[in-house]
Amino acid sequence: MKYLFLPLFIFVLMLTSCSTELDPEAKAALPSPARGKVLYNYYCAGCHGTTGVGHGPEDPEIFKQAPNLTIFVQDNSSREIRKKILSGSFFGMPEHRSRMVEQEMYDVISYLQLLSEE
Repeated sequence: MKYLFLPLFIFVLMLTSCSTELDPEAKAALPSPARGKVLYNYYCAGCHGTTGVGHGPEDPEIFKQAPNLTIFVQDNSSREIRKKILSGSFFGMPEHRSRMVEQEMYDVISYLQLLSEE
């Protein structure tokens, strides 16, 4: 009978010693809408506006208005949004491949996803 409790005791001990807390490096890798908002305001709000619907103070209406990002985000996957951030567009959006690191792109995407929910 005592041998039955030993494996159970070891199992419970193992469960209680496991931490569900992420290590600091893993936390840093998660997309952050707060960091994304800061980056968005710096890189994107000039054309797309602070709410993401276009009509920012620097919107180059040479070809057409900057798109409404709240709709763009709803209609595209994170992968497609990332691709657009990387490459820019013919209509005036600069590429951000040389301006942002991967983590920053996902931070901006997470912020845009929040904007599109409002």
